[in-house]
Amino acid sequence: MAILLIGEPQVSNQISRVIQNSPAEKAGLRSGDRILSVDDKSITKFDELIQLLSEKPGERVVLKVK
Repeated sequence: MAILLIGEPQVSNQISRVIQNSPAEKAGLRSGDRILSVDDKSITKFDELIQLLSEKPGERVVLKVK
């Protein structure tokens, strides 16, 4: 769920902003990164990202990022 706190909701799966000292920043995510998958499940939209993360509250996930 931490990813919900790092960006402004967009239609795409691209991160617009990473908050300083957030878990996302500590994980190495950067503004402009595009999240391609969550735990090997492909995504193309922000809504898909939210859905997959909401299924794993408080758990670690593996993100594929470009």
